[in-house]
Amino acid sequence: MDGSYRSVELKHGNNTTVQQIMEGMRLSQDTQQYFTIWICSENLHLQLKLYHKPLQHLRIWTEIVTDLTVLDPQRETPQLFLRRDVRLPLDIEKKVEDPLAILILFDEARHCLLKGFFPTADSKLITLASLLLQIIYGSYESKKHKQGFLNEENLKSIVPISKVKSKAYHWTHRILHEYKALSTSEGVSKEMHHLQRLFLQNCWDIPTYGAAFFTGQVYTKASASNHKVIRVYVGVNTKGLHLMNMETKALLISLEFGTFMWQLGHADQYFQIHSGDNKMNFIVHTKQAGLIVKLLMKLSGQMTPNDKSVTDKYAYG
Repeated sequence: MDGSYRSVELKHGNNTTVQQIMEGMRLSQDTQQYFTIWICSENLHLQLKLYHKPLQHLRIWTEIVTDLTVLDPQRETPQLFLRRDVRLPLDIEKKVEDPLAILILFDEARHCLLKGFFPTADSKLITLASLLLQIIYGSYESKKHKQGFLNEENLKSIVPISKVKSKAYHWTHRILHEYKALSTSEGVSKEMHHLQRLFLQNCWDIPTYGAAFFTGQVYTKASASNHKVIRVYVGVNTKGLHLMNMETKALLISLEFGTFMWQLGHADQYFQIHSGDNKMNFIVHTKQAGLIVKLLMKLSGQMTPNDKSVTDKYAYG
């Protein structure tokens, strides 16, 4: 996620598995436990299983994109990434001390924040922005870090893109105030991995943190005679299920495991959610319904590692 790359020798060529690539990266066990290999293009991100052969996924990516989306596969160029394992329990991550693991987790969290995938209170976004200023620019200097310092270009590197034009300019005074307070605080270590870990700590209670995101559509009744289509991101993590408006990045629904039930629809083209707490029922239409339901089952503890289905050929194990 930080743009860096690592070369790995593929001793088994096209038959090299995710497990063999992970071993070839020579990461310490301390670092490796948090991550796995993902295959990602612009609009489709899939976490691979240890026995998957990523080079084969790269070769048939157009077929996978066609199967799982309505996108033009020619516009989706896949790459392999080392990313946080969606199955990683938050309690385990909260014990992270390894500087390299903290760096990789931080880079991914920052990427998600700036892309708008961490919908949260303005006050939280301002705190995260002030931490990023400390990480990127070092300690606050009154001569250098004045009000005009936070122009649109600089704001894009510290606040979600969805907020840059609508809200961020109103936040600049508060961001700089928190930045100055952070810089002058003797109780906060200015070592890079400590600051990065502090950033992560502030992300952990965001509902969508650590989620795998899928795409779909929800139909709402605009009036008695017609329906309004809302394109959504479907986030699934160890906390539960989250729906975000694709256009505005607003969090529409956030449900924790134990408060809702799901059902896979006909031909894996949609899934239905029923929440007893607030008597809510809704249907999400997506070609990724089979993957979403499988991940819900796995993360809620309803599926054992030995359960296999047709979606095993793609992802999430």
